[in-house]
Amino acid sequence: MRVIRGEVARTPPNPKGSSDRAKRGTPDLASAVVGVVLRMAATVDGRLVTVEEAGDCEQPHNWPHDGARMKDAMSDAHKLVRAMRLGVGLHLWSQDDFYIAEKLARQGATDA
Repeated sequence: MRVIRGEVARTPPNPKGSSDRAKRGTPDLASAVVGVVLRMAATVDGRLVTVEEAGDCEQPHNWPHDGARMKDAMSDAHKLVRAMRLGVGLHLWSQDDFYIAEKLARQGATDA
């Protein structure tokens, strides 16, 4: 895992804002955690596969410290690595449209 740090610009106060934070504004954040690059290895169909994906801390001012910002970015990276790159949980995302397992099962039955 690699931590990505960056500068986050302040948000000026907005007296008409809907939250206290919007009304107060936010400070500049120097060298704050803004993302991570996560590398994960998994065995897929008997073969070791290594995938890498970046996770983002979309709203750095939402979190009180770098630990919370890193957790947000790690959560994003884990979802992208597992779901997008490895296809874990694809059946949950696609719901009733998921047919790959059934198609592969039918294909395996005809190959036998």
